[in-house]
Amino acid sequence: MLQCSATPNILSTDMREFAFNVSALLVSISLLLLGNGLAMTLLGVRAQMEGFSTVITGFLMSAYFIGYIFGALAVPKMVAAVGHVRVFAALASITSVSAIMHVVWVDPFFWAALRVLTGFCLVGLYMVTESWLNEQSSNENRGQVFSAYMIINLGSVAMGQQLLQVADPAGIGLFVISTVLFSLAVVPLSLVPSRAPQPIPSARMKITQLFKNSPVGTIGIFCSGLVNGAFWGMAPVYLFQSSFTTGQIANVMMFAVLGGMLMQWPLGRMSDKTDRRNIIMLACVGLICASILIANTDVHSMVMFAIAIGLFGGFMMPIGALCNAHINDHLTQKDFVPASGAMQMVGGIGSIIGPYAASIFMQVGGQSMLFIFSMTVASALLLFTAFRRFVSEAPEHTSPFRALPMATHYINRLQRVRSEKKSRKQKSA
Repeated sequence: MLQCSATPNILSTDMREFAFNVSALLVSISLLLLGNGLAMTLLGVRAQMEGFSTVITGFLMSAYFIGYIFGALAVPKMVAAVGHVRVFAALASITSVSAIMHVVWVDPFFWAALRVLTGFCLVGLYMVTESWLNEQSSNENRGQVFSAYMIINLGSVAMGQQLLQVADPAGIGLFVISTVLFSLAVVPLSLVPSRAPQPIPSARMKITQLFKNSPVGTIGIFCSGLVNGAFWGMAPVYLFQSSFTTGQIANVMMFAVLGGMLMQWPLGRMSDKTDRRNIIMLACVGLICASILIANTDVHSMVMFAIAIGLFGGFMMPIGALCNAHINDHLTQKDFVPASGAMQMVGGIGSIIGPYAASIFMQVGGQSMLFIFSMTVASALLLFTAFRRFVSEAPEHTSPFRALPMATHYINRLQRVRSEKKSRKQKSA
């Protein structure tokens, strides 16, 4: 009887430890995303208040993604050298300092340097946290853990937009809030008692090989980077120039995120049941229609505008995950590890170009050209996908769709590498 009663207690203890560790990690990433969600929108608005031109603002927003790419390349080596906890603490501290330094010296080139630094640090913070989540999860519960992660991911970004209403964007208060959130993110992760995960692998496939394997997937990820980068970088500028109040800007950005959250699952499920390119084209058509609707909606009609921007976010955000799944449909298991790094690079390049290219459109033709830019990119992807749909067959076997968080490419790589190593050890034994 004693042995029988002890087993549930052991299982209960294990479950409590698992719940605590995962909860702490999710709180850390939530704080990071709250701070970054606020900072991304705040900087676009503040840059306009400081009199920066549209093109200069676009350059600032592109700088973030330059740092993002460099961070994706460098952070795995940093983690291998000193470990996850030290890297996380160092990067969070630098991000916190970077946020408050925007009000110390208001200069576009200084701000651009800070944005590069912020992008570098944040991709590292995402990678560390997500790899730790992967370590805590088992094959049985990994899907549930990362589903919860995606909800917290997008939910935190949405709530970060609402923080824009807490204080005047022209003052120092919102920068202080962002700084505090980045600093607090260190605390929950530092309390996790479990062993840190193994180093993050850094194998990478050539982009040309990625394109050869899946032209639609590669071009689609690039186009997704263009549109997402342009939206996150320049939508606050568009809204400010359209005379939206601070509260309205916060609400509109939140509706876009919520739209993306709601549309991930139905589009993903549909893509599992047909040629995935059909759903990529459907998302492109939806994005084109939403762009036209926004361009023709009276900005003073907030209900209609909120619906339009929600549809825009709903069709924009799943495109990258759909294209990622389409690429995986064309790969063998041994190619998953290096291909994920190439996908991250392709999307990052698109995100660098997107804000600056959109800012040029807006400078020449007015703020509404932001959505004309998005419509142009979506139309190009639609035509290319339709052409490829005509000249090539769909793959016989498809992998299940998963809505991807920001650095999940690297988590997939970590999981695949470790599985392969374990398999080789079992065979040799």
